[in-house]
Amino acid sequence: MPRQSRGPRLWWRKDRRKGRKVFARGTWLLIDRGQHHPTGCFAGEDRQAQEFLAAYIAEKYSPERRLKDIESIDVADVLSVYDEDSRGRQANKAKFDERLARLAKWWGGKMLSDVTGVNCRAYTKFRGSNGGARRDCAYRGRRPRCPAHGDHVIRSMTTGRRTSLMAPLDLFSDLSI
Repeated sequence: MPRQSRGPRLWWRKDRRKGRKVFARGTWLLIDRGQHHPTGCFAGEDRQAQEFLAAYIAEKYSPERRLKDIESIDVADVLSVYDEDSRGRQANKAKFDERLARLAKWWGGKMLSDVTGVNCRAYTKFRGSNGGARRDCAYRGRRPRCPAHGDHVIRSMTTGRRTSLMAPLDLFSDLSI
């Protein structure tokens, strides 16, 4: 049975010498799945090496795209997937980034099951205008469906509870209807 991966980690490679002569200074390396990635950090730059590792792990993270219950799906992950899939198609990437940032600020700490009519109306209030909230949530040119009328909803796999989907959250609409 193969060994379990220890994940990305920092490793200090000592000075390399040929006889008495140092031909390569000691350096921090990032090791991930048996591959060495140079950090560009030397002795005394431990903090920078740790920041490099943190950035590497954050860049490597990608939310799972598989069938899960809405209580275990973070809205921030949904927005991340939406960004990954849709950013290339956007004519105005700056506006797209601004809208995602506003959505992430409000919805980022919530689970998909928290996307309810009450929270959607609270987001509209937070946003300051119905039009602004509607534009933030627009997906492929369609208006978001009204959660109060119960259309465009997904159902929890365990509780059967329904929750509305705001348009960027459409990505998970095929989970369980």
